[in-house]
Amino acid sequence: MRDGNLECAIIIVTFNSEKYIAKVIDSVLSFRSSRHGVVVVDNASSDGTLNIVKSYSAFEKDYIVIGLNSNIGFGRANNVGFSTVKADWYFLLNADAWLIRNSISPTIEALRDICVQKKVGVCGIPLIFPDGAPQTFSYSYSSGIKWLLQVVQLRRIAQLVIRSRPIRLRLERTRIFGHFIKSQIRKNIDLDDPRLSITPTGIFNEADWVCGAAMFISSGLIDLSGGFDEAIFLYGEDEDLCITAKKAGFDVVWLDTFPVVHVFGWGSNKSSQIVSDYKFNSLLYFIRKHYSGTASGLLMRLLLSFYVFGILRTFKNVINWKK
Repeated sequence: MRDGNLECAIIIVTFNSEKYIAKVIDSVLSFRSSRHGVVVVDNASSDGTLNIVKSYSAFEKDYIVIGLNSNIGFGRANNVGFSTVKADWYFLLNADAWLIRNSISPTIEALRDICVQKKVGVCGIPLIFPDGAPQTFSYSYSSGIKWLLQVVQLRRIAQLVIRSRPIRLRLERTRIFGHFIKSQIRKNIDLDDPRLSITPTGIFNEADWVCGAAMFISSGLIDLSGGFDEAIFLYGEDEDLCITAKKAGFDVVWLDTFPVVHVFGWGSNKSSQIVSDYKFNSLLYFIRKHYSGTASGLLMRLLLSFYVFGILRTFKNVINWKK
């Protein structure tokens, strides 16, 4: 740990997050060490989120709350957190994600060891849904073919066919399906079992990009890149940062450690129109930034509405627009 730096700063960005935020912060405070700070950046919530997060301030050391006057987006809000506290590592944790075991210290220790040999810029950790089912957290790069497979709901078919070991072994060797299969073949976890019989391997795995819901970022990458691209308001910023990291010579990995519970729309298949619009605009910028002039980028642009809104909503939007 460098002089004057925290070992790790935990950054939590909130926006109307009162449903889960106390659970999130309680889990972080239960497992953080004296060398870990917490920064909560609130994107001008209109519910009780800010009051909840401020209620911890009087009792916690190295706990900072920043209340913004407007919603500046996920990436920019995290950048505010980066600039507020100096740390060797930053751990981004979504406002609807919480720890069930100490995933922070073991990851930092493992990163300290591996960074003797590797230049790690981003490290993801496993995610699960609130019912203990595995959630995808490591991905291959976006592409036109990958988006097409997702639009036609091949993911659901893949969840069925990977139960066959011969098929699974073949698909694991493919770039598109490999990361998905490694996350989906993990066993469901009984969160009601106080023993939580989980034995992480502590092994690092290479990834194209990892989910920003529970992501470690090195200070070296932050210093070099300035953090997230602030033109991306919501969605795509985690993959964009991982692309930036790799172009700058950093490794992107994930560690098999204790998973983090991430709600991620659990129990609901619908997202709000506002969130969908943010996603559409952010991914349109993402395509132009990384895939402009390519066949894959053209296919992604053609699929974008279907990818974000779904087939039925896209056709409804077209019909309404013609009216």
